[in-house]
Amino acid sequence: MRRAIIFGMGVDNQEYLEKLEKHTIKNEFGTADYYLYTHDIVLMPRHGFNHKHSIMEKNNHLSNVHALAELNVGEAIQIARCGSITNRLKPNCIGMLDDFVSFKAEASFGPTFGYQYTDMSHLYDCVLRAPMKQKMIEQGIEVADNLVYACTAGPRLQTAAEVRAFMGMGCDCVGVVLSSETTLLRELCIKSTAVVYSSNWATGIHPEKTEFIPTSAHNELGDKLIRAAIAACKDTPFTEGGI
Repeated sequence: MRRAIIFGMGVDNQEYLEKLEKHTIKNEFGTADYYLYTHDIVLMPRHGFNHKHSIMEKNNHLSNVHALAELNVGEAIQIARCGSITNRLKPNCIGMLDDFVSFKAEASFGPTFGYQYTDMSHLYDCVLRAPMKQKMIEQGIEVADNLVYACTAGPRLQTAAEVRAFMGMGCDCVGVVLSSETTLLRELCIKSTAVVYSSNWATGIHPEKTEFIPTSAHNELGDKLIRAAIAACKDTPFTEGGI
């Protein structure tokens, strides 16, 4: 059994990744790129090498998650960028998700493997959650916990009215990738925990035009997160019979 770290912008441009073994899996949904960190740890850039896939490609999520199942991955840490809605997660800060609210048509393996009711309780509560939080704290990162993530279709940013609605629903942050990815992981019985880092205030939270944190800060957050995730995967014992 293996563990995987799935990541996107801000992490997929770290230079040391280029020193790792590159692999590509082709399946019925497309192709999935990954780095092999160790035999037991897979690092997967969700948008492919060199960010070649658009965030709009549902089949990219399908091919990625199916590839993880083919690689015998049992648990995953998902890392994603987001925009801040509440003060619980401000720009240039990091948090852990507890749940999401989705406003997009989700990708599903249902048309291929048959539709099923997928259990979405205890959504991000896997054995890697506590170790990941601890590794981040050890790096001096203040971690906001139990956040709720709003997921929209993208690629456009959300409107101010949409953000007000999300806030009224109890959402702390907003992004465009995690709901489909998490749902597909659940469909194939891969447990996960999710970490987000904020690059901006969501539209309308502050009257000024949406501004993103500098690229250097973005990359620094990504570096800390990938290192913490690797350490959590390496240092957490496998349970008997797998993960």
